[in-house]
Amino acid sequence: GNFGDVYRGVYNGQVVAVKLCRADWTEVDGRRKFLQGETTALHFAHPNVVRLVGIAVRTHPVMIVMEYVAAIWDY
Repeated sequence: GNFGDVYRGVYNGQVVAVKLCRADWTEVDGRRKFLQGETTALHFAHPNVVRLVGIAVRTHPVMIVMEYVAAIWDY
């Protein structure tokens, strides 16, 4: 995608999707605003929305770990 590449991985024994973010957060405000939105998403739960598992901010690039949802062509 435009935001970053997505890979399938395993986190705590659970299959997850890991997005490596392409965004270059040299501006502290831009990074802070992004992380505030993602932190809010950590506490959000709805059956029709992919669950956010976690965010790795001490890595470069930043990684977003989400619930893995198989595509129709995976079957």
